[in-house]
Amino acid sequence: MRWTKAAALFAVGGLTGAAAMNTVASQRLNRLSLDLTELTMQYDGLLREYHNLIGIMDQPAQELRVQGIRVEASAPDTFAEVHAIQSVKHRLAFLIGYPVKSLDATILYQLVDGLPFRVDDTPYQVRVQAIVIAETLFVRVSVHEAKQV
Repeated sequence: MRWTKAAALFAVGGLTGAAAMNTVASQRLNRLSLDLTELTMQYDGLLREYHNLIGIMDQPAQELRVQGIRVEASAPDTFAEVHAIQSVKHRLAFLIGYPVKSLDATILYQLVDGLPFRVDDTPYQVRVQAIVIAETLFVRVSVHEAKQV
């Protein structure tokens, strides 16, 4: 009887251990299944993004055009500074809408450098310090009193 009892306890222990191992394995399998689902969704999202980027790259590149003009000026007084900014913007206003590739810094320099204007009967002249050609033209100028001849 002892052997049968021992064999029965051994069988019950074996079944209990097998059930516990089955539970642990099924939990791990469930966790792996959830990870697989999450990674599949992430992969699908990245694949959609990849195809969108390929579509964007296949489109012909749009040509950059001048959208605006930004002028910074240093002048002896505020009125001369404001007038210089307005004069330079007015002088370059026709460039809005032009393709950026077709602009040359030398030509822009020649258009603006030496630009004369008056404030309260005082003659001033614009000197270009820097020009940056991009969608927004950037021009930095200094303003000096013009020598009267």
